[in-house]
Amino acid sequence: PTPSELDLDVSMSQETNPGNLSEMFTILEIQSKMDSVRVESVTVNRGNCKALNWKDSASSGDISSYGQILQLQGLMSLGVRDIKAPPNLDFGETAKLVYSRCDILEVEILTDRGGATYTFK
Repeated sequence: PTPSELDLDVSMSQETNPGNLSEMFTILEIQSKMDSVRVESVTVNRGNCKALNWKDSASSGDISSYGQILQLQGLMSLGVRDIKAPPNLDFGETAKLVYSRCDILEVEILTDRGGATYTFK
């Protein structure tokens, strides 16, 4: 399917790591425009960028506290490879993936309803 057939909005933003102001987090946001979809996998830059973790829009912690937790656990420098189970998204819900030191050019998303590749410039 093309991205429009999958009916997801995919965007990215950047936020400063509060524990290291010279480092930026890249936040990949996936918003469902379907009644229900399960995100099965997200591959960024053909597997060359590893997500730190999922951060759903309902979580109470902001990126600041999230970044501090990651630093305390030493995950920032190690590059976490095991990601919590991807989310089920209902219409209008957004899930976020947090990356460190990653310039996102391409995102492949596989869902229970098919897959699509998104490119950024």
